[in-house]
Amino acid sequence: MEQKKRLFIAQPHGVCAGVERAIDTVEEVLKTANGTVWVLHELVHNDFLTEELTRRGVRFTENINDVPDGSVLLFGAHGVGNDVEELARRKKLQITDATCPLVCKLQKAACDAVKNGEKVILFGHKNHPEVCGVLGRLPEETVFPVSSPAEVSALPDLNGTPCRMLSQTTMNTQEIGEVFSAVQKRFPHALPGTGACYATTQRQNAVRKLAEKVDFIVILGSVRSSNSRRLQEIAAACGAESLLLDSAAELPPELLKNRTAVGLSSGASVPEQLFTECVRKLEESGFNEKVIVSGE
Repeated sequence: MEQKKRLFIAQPHGVCAGVERAIDTVEEVLKTANGTVWVLHELVHNDFLTEELTRRGVRFTENINDVPDGSVLLFGAHGVGNDVEELARRKKLQITDATCPLVCKLQKAACDAVKNGEKVILFGHKNHPEVCGVLGRLPEETVFPVSSPAEVSALPDLNGTPCRMLSQTTMNTQEIGEVFSAVQKRFPHALPGTGACYATTQRQNAVRKLAEKVDFIVILGSVRSSNSRRLQEIAAACGAESLLLDSAAELPPELLKNRTAVGLSSGASVPEQLFTECVRKLEESGFNEKVIVSGE
């Protein structure tokens, strides 16, 4: 008798509240805007959403100087620095800010720390828009970005100056702990601050639990998406073979042969439509028995 094939589905998965807010924001702007709607960088890191908005006339740019004076401009979910906001004012742009509230919380925590006379040690990917937005709100001499525990050891001696540890919201929660521990070892007076957001934490927890049940996990998400890449890395670190795919169309059929169990999750900027399409493709390959795995 043929063995049942089971699909283990991470819960939660896909679009988080911050991404949903950003999508709702651009939809509202499109209803009322006269002329072209511009978005600085990407609204969120997802090709499907970017292509759909482009089809509807939204223009994306990496450089605010490309935006004609007086135009409608959205700041994406990752946030921007003070310099970008100031330039937008000088260009008389009609700004709508779609920054995720939890990114705003990180920005405020960093600014409050500096106002209190603290130095900020910020864990994250230095070229990620979220990190750039935080760095763009602080005097250069007050913040030290790091991307690993090894970089903590290379920081200058702060001579007892109070410091605050903060993290990009989409980092690996385990790595945040390791970096914060390295900071506290190097600077015993360092104070803990914001880490991964709850959406990141729950999605990572669910993938870790998936890896306890299956040895093959599919993660839907863009390679440009920090939170999606972290999910794929966590699955691999837990011993599961893992793939990061933009869509179900990229799922290699040969990798499903002879498997009786597959895990599935998606990054926080992946629409449910893409997730449903992947579930359907796995069903076509015989994975009809579904098991929900919760990270909450």
